[in-house]
Amino acid sequence: MEFSDMITIAAILLSPLIAVQVTRLIDKKREVTNRQMDLFRVLMGQRGLTPRTDEYVIALNQIDAVFHDVPKIREAYTDLYKATSPNSPEISDSGKYLIVLLREMSKHLRFGNIDDLDIDRYYTPQSRSDGQKLVNEYYTEFLRVLKSSERF
Repeated sequence: MEFSDMITIAAILLSPLIAVQVTRLIDKKREVTNRQMDLFRVLMGQRGLTPRTDEYVIALNQIDAVFHDVPKIREAYTDLYKATSPNSPEISDSGKYLIVLLREMSKHLRFGNIDDLDIDRYYTPQSRSDGQKLVNEYYTEFLRVLKSSERF
């Protein structure tokens, strides 16, 4: 048996193993990208909603894990976290930190044509704003009545 025959036999035996490993590597990369994309979609889709939904808060809490190997995104998230803490002097400007975070995420995910103005623009129907205002008024009045009552 010649050397070229041994190489041919080795290639025939190893090809399926190499193909499986390459496929697994591609699938793992695709899974990571899909998780990052899902998180980005939640944050982009809910960026104008107030109050924030649980899904939005959960997405923010997953950033450190999902983007663990992307320092710019983790830094932008840290800045947003600090700006939204209750005693932060920057809490009124926290929206700009969200824009920075989403911009970094869009760069990482290769959405090259999304800029800050695109991120800062969102749709909120008037009926949602009116409904939220009504709910806030209801709870404010309900709380006022409860606090004014000695006995229930």
